[in-house]
Amino acid sequence: MENNVYNVVDNIFSDKVLTILKPYAKLLPSDKSSYNVWPAETTNNNTAPECFTCDVLGKDRLAVIDELYNNIKLPCYQKKWLKDCDIAVQKIPVGGFIPKHSDHCIFSLTVFLSEVKGGEFYWWDEADEKHTIQSSYNTGIISYQDTFTGGFMHEVATVEQGVRFTLQLFGNDKKKQSKETQGVVWEIN
Repeated sequence: MENNVYNVVDNIFSDKVLTILKPYAKLLPSDKSSYNVWPAETTNNNTAPECFTCDVLGKDRLAVIDELYNNIKLPCYQKKWLKDCDIAVQKIPVGGFIPKHSDHCIFSLTVFLSEVKGGEFYWWDEADEKHTIQSSYNTGIISYQDTFTGGFMHEVATVEQGVRFTLQLFGNDKKKQSKETQGVVWEIN
């Protein structure tokens, strides 16, 4: 798997883990609002359609980590930093989107947990060429870096029909990473 680009991998999770994640793939009263999590500039000062996030915790989180840790086909195979990763389910309703940004982490994984119209994942390579990845259930988008210089700029297009549910996982080798290199860099227009 090539470093520092987005790679698409089909059938990331087993039926067992997909069943565990199924309750997360719906809007819940306990979800965190994009208005409270993202900078106001990224939500058009809280006038863009509200998106939601739900952390995956406890036994469910451990099941996800265990499956990824033991998958020899993935760059996170037997990586100890997986135990410290952040895992959430992102929920983007009709009209929702995620603006252009880059993630600063050693490993990122997006797994589609629903089929929607719209909501494509766009990313730009070093030559500023735009690439498109369509939503497909249980398909993963993986980015793996050797350093913490940040990933490629990417965004999620506006969802036109359905709710776009994705598992989001960000892995950081906290022993090799400083606080200054963690997080997200937003491109504000």
